[in-house]
Amino acid sequence: MSPVSGTVTGGVRTFSAALAGVGLGALTAPVDLVAAAVPAARPGMARSELRRVTRFHGPVDVAVVEPARCARYLLARAALGFLGAGVVVLLVLGLAVAVSMLTAWAFDGDWALISDEGGVGAGLLALVTPPGL
Repeated sequence: MSPVSGTVTGGVRTFSAALAGVGLGALTAPVDLVAAAVPAARPGMARSELRRVTRFHGPVDVAVVEPARCARYLLARAALGFLGAGVVVLLVLGLAVAVSMLTAWAFDGDWALISDEGGVGAGLLALVTPPGL
């Protein structure tokens, strides 16, 4: 295996792991929000988060798990989860628009999302490519 091939494979794995982490964070954000609102659930949820962090990142040195600190942590985690969900949604929408535009250009199809002429030409592709990179 060539060094370039290993680098590409490692990059794809890293990207996939990051995307999976963002996806899981987005899915668990509502749970974290509910747990932060219920005082009895805060320490248990925070402990499960500590176990998760320890499993993936090694031992973590933390002080005693206090309900107030747990609530702040869970609220911050929920906010980041919702932010991650927004980023993933925007990435998927951008990818869908790019694929639809490229297929309309490749097959001379109609595409009127940006252009009033109804078609996609090289000029329109040149206009929308730099912001997409």
